[in-house]
Amino acid sequence: MPPCLAPLLQAMMCHVLALLERLSLGYYKGGLRGTINLSPTNAHRVLLTLCVISSKTLDDEVASQKSWASVGGIAVSELNCLERLLLRAIDYQVLIPPLVKRSIQ
Repeated sequence: MPPCLAPLLQAMMCHVLALLERLSLGYYKGGLRGTINLSPTNAHRVLLTLCVISSKTLDDEVASQKSWASVGGIAVSELNCLERLLLRAIDYQVLIPPLVKRSIQ
């Protein structure tokens, strides 16, 4: 990996962990509580979708949905659906306060 990508990858992983924590702590709106549970059969889909959301939040240039779906082995339509569901579940709160960032690092 090029050295210039290491800080971005670290920031993205911290961001994904913070979003995952938001999901687990119940930042649910609109009756979505209980519809997103991590299990061995869906964990990779949830993590992939959080990576997409994080990438779109942190990066100026992002990969296409088709590329992300290919990496995750899922259909683009499923990825789009998961992205909408997870964004609603965290009430579109994708920005992470600096204090939370420091505690994750």
